[in-house]
Amino acid sequence: MDDRAASDDNPARRPPKSPLGQAIAYTLPRWEGLTAYALHGQIEIDNNLAENVIRPLAIGYA
Repeated sequence: MDDRAASDDNPARRPPKSPLGQAIAYTLPRWEGLTAYALHGQIEIDNNLAENVIRPLAIGYA
């Protein structure tokens, strides 16, 4: 059983307003992207490189 199945199987085990319930509710719709990140090491966790490239254009220094 994977982590998603464990969190999907019985939502009554965690109150939806609890911090854990909120974290699980936030995570489940994003599961595909999170597992892609975890399975493929070449995917960056942030977009700092892209932001640094476009920053001069966005603030008008280019």
